[in-house]
Amino acid sequence: MEEVALCAEIMAESRRNPAVARIYQDMEADVRARFIALLQRAAERGEIRRDLDLDGAVTVLFALADGLSWRRAVEPSFNAAAVMPLVLGMVQQLLNPAMAHDKLGSAQS
Repeated sequence: MEEVALCAEIMAESRRNPAVARIYQDMEADVRARFIALLQRAAERGEIRRDLDLDGAVTVLFALADGLSWRRAVEPSFNAAAVMPLVLGMVQQLLNPAMAHDKLGSAQS
């Protein structure tokens, strides 16, 4: 739980301190590039959707992880394990190679 609080503090400090912001942004850019490369290789192997906007998918995954982390930091009774099946289901829907554009389009209609 301490690491969750520390991450929240670093994120907050990066908003106030330009030096911390640069370090945080560099780290974020490195992690983003590694995630995109990981997803690109998975798409090439057919393990995830080939038509996926990888940058957008990584943004969604980061936002999901940030939200869960923040929830853990501010709500001591938050049970991450209890919501993990929902989270994994959302990620599966995002990455699933069986999801075609026509299926996504018809779901939005």
